[in-house]
Amino acid sequence: MARAKVTLRGARSFQSQSGDKWEKNQTRIITSDKAIRFYRVQSEFVVTMLADAAQPPPPPESEKPNAYTAAALGRTAKPDLQNLGAERFELTLEDSMRKDDMITAILEAQG
Repeated sequence: MARAKVTLRGARSFQSQSGDKWEKNQTRIITSDKAIRFYRVQSEFVVTMLADAAQPPPPPESEKPNAYTAAALGRTAKPDLQNLGAERFELTLEDSMRKDDMITAILEAQG
């Protein structure tokens, strides 16, 4: 749904066919597409389109959207970390390594 800030500038007062009364420099927020089109063609009004509040702002894009995080790797089992390191990053992660050391090695390998 579109939103617009509409201000009466060119006349001391204005009454629309629907009965809306405006005074000079009065501002209203209009959400009806039909009403916005009506006020845009009237020379007495200044119409400023506003950002749509109903839509949330887009989430920030990650530089590497498929990158592994320490939190995600921390929830992964140790054998799966070994497989991940071998398949994706050509790392040799020994059974004797601590899980934290495996996670650090994978994070460093992905850059």
